[in-house]
Amino acid sequence: MKQRLTKGILAAVLAFTTIQSIPLITANAACSHNYRHYAYDSTSWTRVYGPDGYVTKWENGRKIHYIKYQKTVYTCCVNCGGDEGSYVVTTLRCIE
Repeated sequence: MKQRLTKGILAAVLAFTTIQSIPLITANAACSHNYRHYAYDSTSWTRVYGPDGYVTKWENGRKIHYIKYQKTVYTCCVNCGGDEGSYVVTTLRCIE
């Protein structure tokens, strides 16, 4: 009798934990990582050196020279926290 009660309690606990984990498993399996990402960290702005680091634009009949800076932004999936990716942001700063 005691053994049957122990097996019944163990079965109930296993069933409960299985049922509790189904939504999490389903959510992770259903996440396609292409809905939304949020930026959680980034590097500091760094100067781009070499021929790509300088940009010249004509504005109002004048040549304006710019230096290019960039930083890497790291992202994470909003739904599941996975699919960590990154992208590069570029900005121009006038040197004249």
